Amino acid sequence: MQEGNILYAVCDGKWIIKFVGDIRYSVARGIQALIDEVVADKNTADMLIDLTQTEYIDSTCLGLMAKLASLLWNRCKKKITLLSTNDNINYLLDSIGFGDVFLIVDDAEAPLVRLNEIPKLGNDEIECAKIMLEAHRHLVKLNAKNANEFKDVVALLEKDLHLN
Repeated sequence: MQEGNILYAVCDGKWIIKFVGDIRYSVARGIQALIDEVVADKNTADMLIDLTQTEYIDSTCLGLMAKLASLLWNRCKKKITLLSTNDNINYLLDSIGFGDVFLIVDDAEAPLVRLNEIPKLGNDEIECAKIMLEAHRHLVKLNAKNANEFKDVVALLEKDLHLN
C-alpha cells in the first residue's frame, strides 16, 4: 500500500491541510512537524482539514487531528472544519466522536489553493512511539468509548517507552 501525502497551505491565519490516500502512522512525524508550525504561528485563527481524497486514516493520525482540534479550540475557541465526502471516512469520524470537537462538512467543495507537501521524515522508532502515545492519549480524552477502545494501546506504548 502506498503511503499517503499530507499537503498544506496557510494564508492570513487560515490553515488548509489536505490528506491524500492512505494516511498511516508512517507520516505521523510529518504531521507532528506541521502541528509544531501551527503552534508557532501566532496568527493561526482557523483551519480546514480536507479529507475528500483520503482513502484510509489510522488511529495515530486521528489522534493527531484531535490534538490539532484541542490546540485550535484553546487558542481561539474555534472548531476545525473537516471536509469529507467519503461515506467510510465519515462513518469513522462519527464513530470516534469527532462530531463533538470538529465541524464536519460533507457537501462542500475543497478550496482551490496551491498546496505544499509536508517533508517526508524518517522513521525514528522512539520518536514515532512518543507521537503515537500522545495521539492515542488525545483520542482517549474525547469520550468514554474511546477511553475503553484505546486504553490497551496507551498502556502498551507506555510500557514500550518505559513510562509506567
